[in-house]
Amino acid sequence: MKSLLITLEYPPFFGGVANYYSNIVNYWPEKNGLDVLDNQGGFLVSERLPFLKWLPSLWNILRTVQKEGHDHIMVGQVLPLGIPALVASRLTGAKYSVILHGMDYTFANKYLKKRYIARLVLNNAVQIICSNSHLAMQIKKDLGATISKKISVVNPGIGPAPQVNQAIVMSLRSKYGLSGKKILFTVGRLVKRKGQDFVISAIPSISRKEKDFVYVIAGAGPDEAYLKKLAEILGDDDRSKIIFVGKISDEEKWAWLSLCDAFIMPSRNIDGDFEGFGIVYLEAN
Repeated sequence: MKSLLITLEYPPFFGGVANYYSNIVNYWPEKNGLDVLDNQGGFLVSERLPFLKWLPSLWNILRTVQKEGHDHIMVGQVLPLGIPALVASRLTGAKYSVILHGMDYTFANKYLKKRYIARLVLNNAVQIICSNSHLAMQIKKDLGATISKKISVVNPGIGPAPQVNQAIVMSLRSKYGLSGKKILFTVGRLVKRKGQDFVISAIPSISRKEKDFVYVIAGAGPDEAYLKKLAEILGDDDRSKIIFVGKISDEEKWAWLSLCDAFIMPSRNIDGDFEGFGIVYLEAN
């Protein structure tokens, strides 16, 4: 079997989903490998089109499948890529599987038209791969026993942790005055589902039991102003314990994970917006 992965998120695109697909490609068990068609250059989705923005993907999938002889397509995003994959399957005879992470499914499930299309795509897939068991159970509940036979759970994984750059560790310790302090650390996009606001709200309670600590928040995102405002309403002493370091490099991430005494990310489900798996939990271990 010769397979093609189509995805909107793939390195150099940054994030957990892109990392998930990179690992699938790197550890693909078949000798002829897994080919990738991603959205670099707008090959799959074009923002210039007023509607049916996925049309470029249909043309490029058909051309790639016919040229390379693929008989299996792995769909990285049920919407919008499931639509051209379904059409390409009908036209070429290639089977397709769909990979789901969480929000991609729950957001599609909120709207009648998108729900109908997503379920059409899933019902015609030969396999549905979920990155976490919570999502797999939700799909089984929604779509019934027949489709549950097609569902597999493949959790994300990570490679060996790289050697930590001690020069960066020393630099961070000096820059933020961390000597002799316990370090609580969160890294991730600054959105409510990650739970940084829970930790900020808990700082006064923590301070009553532990005086010499800091809470370091790494990352950027749409809720940055909200989180900083939440920190501002604390007392001066508690506010001084919260350090926003912004977006960090991969080397800095490993340095902070080495430095910290506890990694914290109390993620939660907010109306279908939930952490699919959270690969950073594995990295923090």
